Amino acid sequence: MKQLIFSLFILMQLHATISWNTPTTLSSASANVTDHRIVMDSSGNATVVYVEAGVVKAQVCPLNGSWSGATTLSGSGASGPSAGVDSSGKVTAVWSTGSVVQASTYSGGSWSGATTLSSSGTIQSPSIAVRSNGDMVAVWVRNGVVESATKLSGDSWGSVNTLSASSSDHPAVAIGANGTVCAIWHTSGGSGDVIMATTATVSGSWNTAVSLVSASPAYVHNYPSVSVDLNGNAEAIWYRYQVNGSDDIAVVINSSSLPNGATAWSTTPTYLSDVGIGNPANFTARVVHDSFGNALAIWSISYDDSSFVVETAFKSLGQNWTTPGISLTQSNYSFGVDASLNSLNDAVVAYMQFDGTHVLIQGAEATINGILPNLFWTQATTISSSSNNTAPRIASTYATNHLYAACSWIDSNSGYNVLQASVGSRSTLAPPTSLSVQQTSTSYGVFTDYYNTLTWSASSDASVIGYAIFRNDELIGTVAASTLTYVEHNTVQNGSVTYTVTAFDFNLMQSASATASFP
Repeated sequence: MKQLIFSLFILMQLHATISWNTPTTLSSASANVTDHRIVMDSSGNATVVYVEAGVVKAQVCPLNGSWSGATTLSGSGASGPSAGVDSSGKVTAVWSTGSVVQASTYSGGSWSGATTLSSSGTIQSPSIAVRSNGDMVAVWVRNGVVESATKLSGDSWGSVNTLSASSSDHPAVAIGANGTVCAIWHTSGGSGDVIMATTATVSGSWNTAVSLVSASPAYVHNYPSVSVDLNGNAEAIWYRYQVNGSDDIAVVINSSSLPNGATAWSTTPTYLSDVGIGNPANFTARVVHDSFGNALAIWSISYDDSSFVVETAFKSLGQNWTTPGISLTQSNYSFGVDASLNSLNDAVVAYMQFDGTHVLIQGAEATINGILPNLFWTQATTISSSSNNTAPRIASTYATNHLYAACSWIDSNSGYNVLQASVGSRSTLAPPTSLSVQQTSTSYGVFTDYYNTLTWSASSDASVIGYAIFRNDELIGTVAASTLTYVEHNTVQNGSVTYTVTAFDFNLMQSASATASFP
């Protein structure tokens, strides 16, 4: 079975997955769009917020429906929208008016009036993280200082907290399913440019901010991204580089981890990439978690200051990053990437690719921590239909044996920067069901073999060629479709363990999992 899996890798590369609809232009033809964000709820409904001619607007696309038409959320002079969605489908957007931070929530078919979160000042980079139960945290920069506000589910926005010293920018925030919150940002000072971070429980106080790296005048650390998994483990990535005019050198992707309950981030950052060149302000880096605790890092980088590549790394729950990063495509002109992970253990990405004539928006998928030993991406699918596109954003979700995705981007072909979007989907394999675990033992005199026997009911899909078995989210075996049992020997007597079983097909696409815990 393992030999079969690896021999099918080439076939997987030829297999296009999500089927994308014809792009829809959402913004006005004669007005410029300057920024946008897209989210998707657990039912497959997509929402995009964007800035058109200095005003924040929003549109909603129900599952299998059409885009709603624009709703205006802000007054003039707005910028930098961010958005998040909870498990009930409520979407909250935050943005800057230039002098204050405001927020609005979409619920019951309409948007609330704008709520002002901050005091007046010079506002930059608002960002929001939303927990599945509706708790949310927003961060922003006011007058060079990172601030935050929290809104618990069913309550109003709370008071503003000061998180950083002055000369700070590029904040990001994430919240885990257990209520752990992490905020991260860049601070410049006399001894160097560093990445700072602080954590809190969503209903508690922020801890003292700490630096993730030692300050050094030799290196700049900037442009961070952060994610928190379901158990409260945080992962951060950012660019480290040396300033060298317009062609910065010694550019690498750094990462650091903060396990749940720990008091200090990993002291030696892990380098995820090789050493590159170029201005990181022109690159993008993202880190995200799926619902199992697996992490995906994805970034763009240049190794010759003329071509650009998109690279990825993943980290299974409790394991180390796969390094160095592997290339997402064979193209030397891919950049501007965004990523989404969903409960199918599936990563969906969108990125810009220059084909020598046109800049296209393309998408790809990969199953992280699946039946192959590394991230293998499907063949790219072109999402855009015009020739001059930029700034893709992607969202996805898994629901009822279907994967749904939505992508938005800016199209500059008409002479204006207009917003376009597309939604797509693919059917997924029906999962196996009724997984159960039973432990038995055999005594051999000098030792006793405790072994766990797993049994399950078959997937209803005729295209299934096998099943993959995972222990505590780590692949331990595969069996053919005709086999509905698996035995793991030399286990611990009554040792706590969680097993999952997924079905896979000829293209190595996996189903959702059947799960059972023992004892």
